Parts: sequence; C-alpha cells; structure tokens
Amino acid sequence: MNYLHLPARLAPLLAFADVLDAAARESTKALTKVYREATRTSRGGTLRPGADTPLWNELAKLAAGHLETYGDKANLARILGVPRQRVHEYLVAKTACPDTERALMLLAWVLTAEKRKTSPTQARIKRPRRRAATATKTAAPTTPVATTPSDSASASSSPPSMDKSDPKSVTYYVTLIPPALD
Repeated sequence: MNYLHLPARLAPLLAFADVLDAAARESTKALTKVYREATRTSRGGTLRPGADTPLWNELAKLAAGHLETYGDKANLARILGVPRQRVHEYLVAKTACPDTERALMLLAWVLTAEKRKTSPTQARIKRPRRRAATATKTAAPTTPVATTPSDSASASSSPPSMDKSDPKSVTYYVTLIPPALD
C-alpha cells in the first residue's frame, strides 16, 4: 500500500477534515430523511377542503344553496348529528370535511332538497294558523240540515269542499301530508 506522508504540522488539519466528513455524512442522511417525508404521498390522511377536493367543493356548493331560511343550518346539523358550528365549517368557511357517513347523509339531504324544490306535488304545505283552529272553537253552532240517505253516502265519499270559511277542509288536507314533509 501506498501511504501519503504528510508533515506533522498538518495532522490536526487532517483530524479536523475527518470530523467535517463525518458531520457532512450525518447531515446528508438527516436531510434525505426530511426530504423523503416531505415529498411522500399521503395515503389515508385527512383531506382538507381545497383544490384537491373538487367533489366535496361541488357538494358543499349545492348544499349551501339549499340553506335559505333561518334555522336551516341548525336543522341540517341535527340531521347530520354534528354541532351547527361544524355545518358552518363544512359549507361556509370550508375549513373542514365531514367523514364518509356524514358526507353521504349530506348527499342524500341535498338530493331530497332538490327533489322537493323541483317537484310541485312534494312542495311543503303550510299548516293552518292557530287563529283558524281557535276560530272553530268560538264559531257559532250551526243547525244540522236534514239529508236523505243518498245525500249522506255521496257526501262521505267525496272530500270536503275547499271553501276557506270551512275549517274542516283545511284540517282534512293537512292530515294528508306525509310525516316526512312536516
């Protein structure tokens, strides 16, 4: 083997070069590890709303369009089982995404809201005011009209008239509303 002969006065510099070489190798290993962790693709990590979540952005936009009246966010929060502030974070602030189950529940809510909005037969029917209900209690009693048996059979088969002065007609149609639309 060939050895390089160095003067004795360079020996401290040689020891310093060895220390620098070891430090550079350790620094390179640490930087390589940090770089790998920073550029690693995240699998199964929590997604944040933004450019990486286009489907969530569209669903949030559709859902926010159906929150029109006072209390709609609170009702949606009850359906999803989250605090109403969380619904604000989901749809308005866009700083959070729900878990899968709640996202599917929100999708179902949007679909039913769309269906309710587009179909006039499913439109929500307003309930009569309390004044109309109290008006029936205070209304003057009417005298019964004598009817023939054929008149009573035809009257029972047809729905009551839609005369606004007849409170029975309003309550009859209100009881026909399915419970899901109440």
